[in-house]
Amino acid sequence: MKKIRSWPLGWPRFLLALLSCALVATAIAEASPISFGAEFDFGSRYVWRGMALRDGAVVQPTAWVSAFGFTFSGWGNMGLQDAQGRGKFDEVDLTLSRAFTIDDLGLTIAGQSYVPLNQDSASATGELSVKFSYPAGSVNLTTTHSVDVVAYRPSYYGELAIDYDQDLSSRFSIESSIGLGWGSVKFNDSYWGVSRSALDLAFGEFAFSYYPLSTFYVRPHIGVSSLLDAGLRSQTSSPTLVFGGLALGMEF
Repeated sequence: MKKIRSWPLGWPRFLLALLSCALVATAIAEASPISFGAEFDFGSRYVWRGMALRDGAVVQPTAWVSAFGFTFSGWGNMGLQDAQGRGKFDEVDLTLSRAFTIDDLGLTIAGQSYVPLNQDSASATGELSVKFSYPAGSVNLTTTHSVDVVAYRPSYYGELAIDYDQDLSSRFSIESSIGLGWGSVKFNDSYWGVSRSALDLAFGEFAFSYYPLSTFYVRPHIGVSSLLDAGLRSQTSSPTLVFGGLALGMEF
Protein backbone atom coordinates (compact mmCIF):
# COMPACT_ATOMS: atom_id res chain seq x y z
CA MET A 1 0.00 0.00 0.00
CA LYS A 2 1.28 3.44 -0.93
CA LYS A 3 2.47 5.25 2.20
CA ILE A 4 2.71 9.03 2.47
CA ARG A 5 3.37 11.36 5.36
CA SER A 6 1.03 14.02 6.66
CA TRP A 7 0.71 17.42 5.01
CA PRO A 8 2.29 19.65 7.69
CA LEU A 9 -0.18 22.57 7.59
CA GLY A 10 -3.25 20.65 6.42
CA TRP A 11 -6.01 22.19 4.34
CA PRO A 12 -4.92 25.87 4.55
CA ARG A 13 -1.64 25.11 2.82
CA PHE A 14 -3.31 22.88 0.25
CA LEU A 15 -5.93 25.52 -0.60
CA LEU A 16 -3.28 28.24 -0.79
CA ALA A 17 -1.27 26.13 -3.24
CA LEU A 18 -4.36 25.46 -5.31
CA LEU A 19 -5.27 29.17 -5.38
CA SER A 20 -1.72 30.09 -6.42
CA CYS A 21 -1.85 27.60 -9.28
CA ALA A 22 -5.22 28.97 -10.38
CA LEU A 23 -3.84 32.53 -10.43
CA VAL A 24 -0.83 31.39 -12.48
CA ALA A 25 -3.11 29.57 -14.92
CA THR A 26 -5.29 32.69 -15.25
CA ALA A 27 -2.27 34.88 -15.94
CA ILE A 28 -1.03 32.45 -18.59
CA ALA A 29 -4.47 32.32 -20.20
CA GLU A 30 -4.53 36.10 -20.49
CA ALA A 31 -1.02 36.26 -21.91
CA SER A 32 -1.15 33.55 -24.58
CA PRO A 33 -3.30 30.97 -26.35
CA ILE A 34 -3.79 27.92 -24.19
CA SER A 35 -5.04 24.37 -24.51
CA PHE A 36 -7.00 22.59 -21.83
CA GLY A 37 -9.09 19.51 -21.23
CA ALA A 38 -10.76 17.17 -18.81
CA GLU A 39 -11.25 13.41 -18.57
CA PHE A 40 -13.24 10.93 -16.50
CA ASP A 41 -11.65 7.49 -16.38
CA PHE A 42 -13.80 4.64 -15.03
CA GLY A 43 -11.39 1.85 -14.05
CA SER A 44 -11.44 -1.64 -12.59
CA ARG A 45 -8.89 -0.72 -9.88
CA TYR A 46 -6.20 1.79 -8.91
CA VAL A 47 -2.73 0.44 -9.78
CA TRP A 48 0.50 2.37 -9.12
CA ARG A 49 3.99 0.98 -9.84
CA GLY A 50 2.92 -2.62 -9.43
CA MET A 51 0.77 -2.00 -6.34
CA ALA A 52 -3.02 -2.31 -6.20
CA LEU A 53 -3.72 0.74 -4.05
CA ARG A 54 -7.48 0.26 -4.26
CA ASP A 55 -9.31 -2.95 -5.13
CA GLY A 56 -12.59 -2.62 -6.93
CA ALA A 57 -13.92 -0.08 -9.40
CA VAL A 58 -12.76 3.54 -9.26
CA VAL A 59 -13.37 6.77 -11.11
CA GLN A 60 -10.32 8.96 -11.76
CA PRO A 61 -11.06 12.46 -13.12
CA THR A 62 -8.32 14.66 -14.56
CA ALA A 63 -8.24 18.31 -15.66
CA TRP A 64 -5.32 20.15 -17.25
CA VAL A 65 -4.28 23.44 -18.83
CA SER A 66 -1.19 24.00 -21.03
CA ALA A 67 0.65 27.10 -22.28
CA PHE A 68 4.26 28.11 -23.05
CA GLY A 69 5.26 24.45 -22.79
CA PHE A 70 3.99 24.26 -19.19
CA THR A 71 1.13 21.97 -18.14
CA PHE A 72 -0.70 22.10 -14.82
CA SER A 73 -2.99 19.18 -14.01
CA GLY A 74 -5.09 17.86 -11.18
CA TRP A 75 -6.01 14.19 -10.81
CA GLY A 76 -8.21 12.40 -8.28
CA ASN A 77 -9.19 8.88 -7.26
CA MET A 78 -12.64 7.94 -5.95
CA GLY A 79 -13.62 4.40 -4.95
CA LEU A 80 -16.98 3.10 -6.16
CA GLN A 81 -17.21 -0.16 -4.19
CA ASP A 82 -15.62 0.32 -0.76
CA ALA A 83 -18.50 0.67 1.73
CA GLN A 84 -16.64 3.23 3.87
CA GLY A 85 -15.03 5.26 1.10
CA ARG A 86 -17.63 4.96 -1.65
CA GLY A 87 -18.29 8.25 -3.39
CA LYS A 88 -15.41 10.07 -1.66
CA PHE A 89 -12.09 11.19 -3.07
CA ASP A 90 -9.23 9.47 -1.25
CA GLU A 91 -6.35 11.07 -3.19
CA VAL A 92 -5.66 14.18 -5.25
CA ASP A 93 -2.43 14.64 -7.22
CA LEU A 94 -1.25 18.03 -8.51
CA THR A 95 1.40 18.20 -11.24
CA LEU A 96 3.30 21.03 -12.90
CA SER A 97 5.46 20.04 -15.88
CA ARG A 98 7.55 21.70 -18.58
CA ALA A 99 8.22 20.07 -21.94
CA PHE A 100 11.25 20.75 -24.15
CA THR A 101 12.47 19.48 -27.51
CA ILE A 102 16.18 19.40 -28.33
CA ASP A 103 16.60 18.18 -31.90
CA ASP A 104 14.86 14.75 -31.78
CA LEU A 105 15.12 14.40 -28.02
CA GLY A 106 12.02 15.14 -25.97
CA LEU A 107 12.49 16.20 -22.36
CA THR A 108 9.81 16.73 -19.71
CA ILE A 109 10.58 17.95 -16.19
CA ALA A 110 7.80 17.69 -13.59
CA GLY A 111 6.97 18.21 -9.94
CA GLN A 112 4.11 16.24 -8.42
CA SER A 113 2.39 16.26 -5.04
CA TYR A 114 0.33 13.36 -3.65
CA VAL A 115 -2.41 14.60 -1.31
CA PRO A 116 -4.60 12.07 0.55
CA LEU A 117 -8.20 12.86 1.48
CA ASN A 118 -10.69 11.17 3.82
CA GLN A 119 -8.03 8.83 5.19
CA ASP A 120 -7.13 8.61 8.87
CA SER A 121 -3.64 7.18 8.52
CA ALA A 122 -2.55 8.46 5.10
CA SER A 123 -0.41 11.49 4.43
CA ALA A 124 1.28 13.46 1.63
CA THR A 125 4.56 13.57 -0.25
CA GLY A 126 6.06 14.92 -3.46
CA GLU A 127 8.34 13.88 -6.30
CA LEU A 128 10.50 15.49 -8.95
CA SER A 129 10.85 13.61 -12.23
CA VAL A 130 12.49 13.84 -15.63
CA LYS A 131 11.36 11.97 -18.75
CA PHE A 132 13.38 11.49 -21.93
CA SER A 133 11.81 10.44 -25.24
CA TYR A 134 13.58 9.55 -28.48
CA PRO A 135 12.05 8.36 -31.78
CA ALA A 136 13.40 5.09 -33.16
CA GLY A 137 11.62 4.28 -36.38
CA SER A 138 7.93 3.73 -35.74
CA VAL A 139 8.32 3.67 -31.93
CA ASN A 140 9.50 6.01 -29.20
CA LEU A 141 12.04 4.99 -26.58
CA THR A 142 11.26 6.63 -23.23
CA THR A 143 12.84 6.58 -19.82
CA THR A 144 11.47 8.28 -16.69
CA HIS A 145 13.32 8.90 -13.41
CA SER A 146 11.49 10.04 -10.24
CA VAL A 147 12.93 11.06 -6.86
CA ASP A 148 10.89 11.65 -3.69
CA VAL A 149 11.85 15.02 -2.20
CA VAL A 150 9.53 15.14 0.82
CA ALA A 151 8.60 12.11 2.89
CA TYR A 152 10.96 9.38 1.68
CA ARG A 153 13.82 11.31 0.15
CA PRO A 154 15.79 10.25 -1.67
CA SER A 155 13.80 7.17 -2.78
CA TYR A 156 14.12 6.67 -6.53
CA TYR A 157 12.00 4.88 -9.12
CA GLY A 158 12.80 4.52 -12.83
CA GLU A 159 11.15 3.15 -15.95
CA LEU A 160 12.29 2.24 -19.45
CA ALA A 161 9.59 1.76 -22.09
CA ILE A 162 8.89 1.35 -25.78
CA ASP A 163 5.85 3.37 -26.87
CA TYR A 164 3.90 3.02 -30.09
CA ASP A 165 1.26 5.58 -31.12
CA GLN A 166 -0.55 5.51 -34.43
CA ASP A 167 -3.37 7.55 -35.96
CA LEU A 168 -5.51 5.12 -37.93
CA SER A 169 -7.71 7.92 -39.30
CA SER A 170 -8.97 11.34 -38.26
CA ARG A 171 -11.24 9.64 -35.69
CA PHE A 172 -9.30 6.56 -34.54
CA SER A 173 -5.89 6.09 -32.92
CA ILE A 174 -4.09 3.45 -30.87
CA GLU A 175 -1.50 3.76 -28.11
CA SER A 176 0.60 1.00 -26.60
CA SER A 177 3.55 0.69 -24.26
CA ILE A 178 5.71 -2.08 -22.80
CA GLY A 179 8.47 -1.57 -20.28
CA LEU A 180 10.34 -2.28 -17.08
CA GLY A 181 10.41 -0.47 -13.74
CA TRP A 182 13.03 -0.54 -10.98
CA GLY A 183 13.35 0.91 -7.51
CA SER A 184 16.14 1.95 -5.16
CA VAL A 185 16.74 0.46 -1.71
CA LYS A 186 14.84 3.36 -0.13
CA PHE A 187 11.89 3.05 -2.52
CA ASN A 188 11.46 -0.70 -2.12
CA ASP A 189 11.90 -0.51 1.65
CA SER A 190 9.37 2.32 1.98
CA TYR A 191 6.66 0.84 -0.22
CA TRP A 192 7.29 -2.90 -0.13
CA GLY A 193 9.22 -3.54 3.08
CA VAL A 194 12.11 -5.06 1.06
CA SER A 195 15.47 -3.42 1.81
CA ARG A 196 17.25 -3.79 -1.52
CA SER A 197 17.27 -2.25 -4.97
CA ALA A 198 15.69 -4.41 -7.65
CA LEU A 199 14.23 -4.70 -11.10
CA ASP A 200 10.72 -4.41 -9.71
CA LEU A 201 8.30 -5.11 -12.53
CA ALA A 202 7.35 -5.48 -16.18
CA PHE A 203 4.28 -3.75 -17.56
CA GLY A 204 2.25 -3.37 -20.71
CA GLU A 205 -0.60 -1.03 -21.68
CA PHE A 206 -2.90 -0.67 -24.68
CA ALA A 207 -5.52 1.98 -25.50
CA PHE A 208 -7.84 2.67 -28.42
CA SER A 209 -9.20 6.19 -28.90
CA TYR A 210 -12.28 7.17 -30.88
CA TYR A 211 -13.20 10.81 -31.60
CA PRO A 212 -16.90 11.08 -32.49
CA LEU A 213 -16.35 14.86 -32.32
CA SER A 214 -13.14 16.78 -32.88
CA THR A 215 -12.96 17.76 -29.19
CA PHE A 216 -14.51 14.68 -27.54
CA TYR A 217 -13.04 11.18 -27.28
CA VAL A 218 -13.80 7.75 -25.89
CA ARG A 219 -10.80 5.64 -24.87
CA PRO A 220 -11.08 2.02 -23.69
CA HIS A 221 -7.79 0.79 -22.24
CA ILE A 222 -6.23 -2.28 -20.62
CA GLY A 223 -2.99 -2.87 -18.76
CA VAL A 224 -0.98 -5.58 -17.01
CA SER A 225 1.73 -5.28 -14.37
CA SER A 226 3.80 -8.17 -13.05
CA LEU A 227 6.39 -8.07 -10.26
CA LEU A 228 9.74 -9.62 -11.20
CA ASP A 229 11.66 -9.57 -7.93
CA ALA A 230 11.03 -12.56 -5.65
CA GLY A 231 11.20 -10.43 -2.50
CA LEU A 232 8.53 -8.03 -3.77
CA ARG A 233 6.35 -10.89 -4.99
CA SER A 234 6.40 -12.39 -1.51
CA GLN A 235 4.88 -9.19 -0.07
CA THR A 236 1.59 -9.42 -1.96
CA SER A 237 -1.03 -11.99 -2.85
CA SER A 238 -1.41 -10.40 -6.31
CA PRO A 239 2.03 -10.08 -7.94
CA THR A 240 0.42 -9.90 -11.38
CA LEU A 241 -2.35 -7.34 -11.91
CA VAL A 242 -4.65 -6.96 -14.89
CA PHE A 243 -6.71 -3.79 -15.02
CA GLY A 244 -8.67 -1.73 -17.50
CA GLY A 245 -11.22 0.98 -17.93
CA LEU A 246 -13.08 3.43 -20.13
CA ALA A 247 -12.10 7.10 -20.34
CA LEU A 248 -14.35 9.90 -21.61
CA GLY A 249 -12.62 13.19 -22.30
CA MET A 250 -12.66 16.59 -23.97
CA GLU A 251 -9.70 18.66 -25.14
CA PHE A 252 -9.57 22.13 -26.64
